[in-house]
Amino acid sequence: MVVETPAQIGPFPVRRVLGVGAAGSVFLCDHPRLKLSVAVKVLHEQDPDLLARFRREAELMSRIKHPSVVEVFEAGASPLGPYLVLEYCPGEDLASALRARGALPPAEAARLVARIARGVAAAHQAGVIHRDLKPQNVLVLKEGPKVTDFGIAREERGSAIESLTQSGVILGTPAYMAPEQAKSARSADERSDVYALGVILYECVTGRQPFPGATTLEVLSRVVEGRADPLPAETPEGLAEAVLCAMSLDPADRFSSATYLAEALEELSLEPARSRLSFLAVAAVGFVLGLLVVGAVIGREALGPGR
Repeated sequence: MVVETPAQIGPFPVRRVLGVGAAGSVFLCDHPRLKLSVAVKVLHEQDPDLLARFRREAELMSRIKHPSVVEVFEAGASPLGPYLVLEYCPGEDLASALRARGALPPAEAARLVARIARGVAAAHQAGVIHRDLKPQNVLVLKEGPKVTDFGIAREERGSAIESLTQSGVILGTPAYMAPEQAKSARSADERSDVYALGVILYECVTGRQPFPGATTLEVLSRVVEGRADPLPAETPEGLAEAVLCAMSLDPADRFSSATYLAEALEELSLEPARSRLSFLAVAAVGFVLGLLVVGAVIGREALGPGR
């Protein structure tokens, strides 16, 4: 889909198009008041349900202030459609990064998902359940990851958004959806987001999704039954336990909060084995050299009088 670049959206001069989706586009703009670059997300569709979700996204995201969550500065309306003014985050999403790199080293995977989980925990503390956590909705920046796209989020407390969630309608992405959410979107709570974080961690560790399937129905069937492909045998024990706990079929068996998942990952000791071996090798070489020096000194002492 080709979108003509407007000169301005509301009070924001447009520099270029950042991305185009089925329902809207994102533009790189200048913020005259804040004197910085921003991403302006414009909804082209005028469907009442989409408009309601869009306004809800603005309201929910504006409550969350955390380094690991993309910040919303304001919202407004223009001839192009309603828009959100977001923090501009130049970088790729985690899905693209994993396609390019494959599986991450265990320590890197744990650090990354711990930081994502901290951002999700901040959303939960603001009363917001994301319900569509996946690598495509995590931006990877030099300073760390940032969670974005709260378009189908809902309030944990209160029912203002529930009128937008019809019974029997699947909301989310099947490969990352908690079993209870796959059965009913209304059933999603904090632990459903924890489950999605577990799936993201699985993918970071393995470079692949845990529930491969030829069709959406096949994927959902495996999700609901808990039939994930096993983790590689070489996965560090503590990291494997964290993945399996977060992805437990029963919500009661998971980490009860994103904060607890983050803490569990932060407490793991996952230094690469080669670093430990390098240290031992250096120590061994130093010890041998020390013996040689001592031997040379003793030999010199012993030979001294006979010379």
